[in-house]
Amino acid sequence: MGWKLPRLVVNELRILARDSSALFWIFLFPFFFMFMMLFAFGREGNLPQQTVEIVDLDGTALSGRYIDEIRRTFSASESIPAELRVAREEAPVADGASRVTIPDGFGHYIEQGRPIPVDVTFAQDGLPAQLVVRVMRALTLKFEADVRGQPPLVEVRDDPRGALPALSFVHYILTGTMVMAMLSAGMNSICNSLAYRRERNGFKMLACMPVHASTFLLGMLLSRLLLLLLASVALVAGAHWLFDVPLSLGVGQVLRGSAVMLFGGCMLLALGTAMGARIATLSAATFITGLFYIALLFLCDLTMPMNAMPPAVNAVMAHLPPALLVDVLRHVFIQGDGFDPHLRSLAEMAGWTGLFALIAAISFRWHEQ
Repeated sequence: MGWKLPRLVVNELRILARDSSALFWIFLFPFFFMFMMLFAFGREGNLPQQTVEIVDLDGTALSGRYIDEIRRTFSASESIPAELRVAREEAPVADGASRVTIPDGFGHYIEQGRPIPVDVTFAQDGLPAQLVVRVMRALTLKFEADVRGQPPLVEVRDDPRGALPALSFVHYILTGTMVMAMLSAGMNSICNSLAYRRERNGFKMLACMPVHASTFLLGMLLSRLLLLLLASVALVAGAHWLFDVPLSLGVGQVLRGSAVMLFGGCMLLALGTAMGARIATLSAATFITGLFYIALLFLCDLTMPMNAMPPAVNAVMAHLPPALLVDVLRHVFIQGDGFDPHLRSLAEMAGWTGLFALIAAISFRWHEQ
């Protein structure tokens, strides 16, 4: 096997280099996806800037103070940055804008301690408009407490001692996109390649070649493992230099992150081999891998947090292979953890790898019939 395996790996890499579709999904799509996510939500995951129109029908000092509170709250440093505009009551609400109408008598009612409504209207309902409404309710409570001069009896303070550093939005997207690229290289590529060669009877040629079938399959797997690692390195470098994502690239952290990517890559390659063990046609493999890819993309906390899912569903999804990989990767590569706190997750990943390898060994066939 000594001299044959390196040549097989190089030959597979040459074949992959001519596969424009595989190269797009492994190398280009992750960059495009990350660019669009950062463009849409910003570096810190903020919503795009909103437009808030102010209609002041009261014109008193208290209404002006209320407007100042709105301006301070909807600033560039907040989660809902907004541009404030003065509007007339009779004018329609601008497209995409939310309008706050301060009624006549606002200041008088506040001084008397009597309730008075402040209307928030919008041109189109949706998440941005509803967030504006919620923020308006919160800032109004603060405004009322400040105006009435009654100090709060209970003070709520945050205590960050012992807490892990927060995972920023850009790091969340980067690690999720890295696992996306690894899924393409480790699962989709090997499954489709096995089905294509089985459909074309390409494996039958092995009987006429001085190489064992298992050596040929190992060459396919190793070539994709190298491609998987190369895609991860390219994405990290691109995120750091092109998107200005802050990363701590100390030697120990990089080595531990590389080890996690290598370990996860073997797991995803085993998954792709198990999926492609008996699929007879490329069209069937493309359909199945596409279905699995989309499902795992949205069920494994890669690009969409699963906080809103029921706890029982979350508990199951947290143990899916890509979810385990991205969780350990975020802690080890981004937050600088060692391996010790994550030995259980790594053991689960090893268990998944062994299970997929066993399924592939039992069900694998070289020929379509």
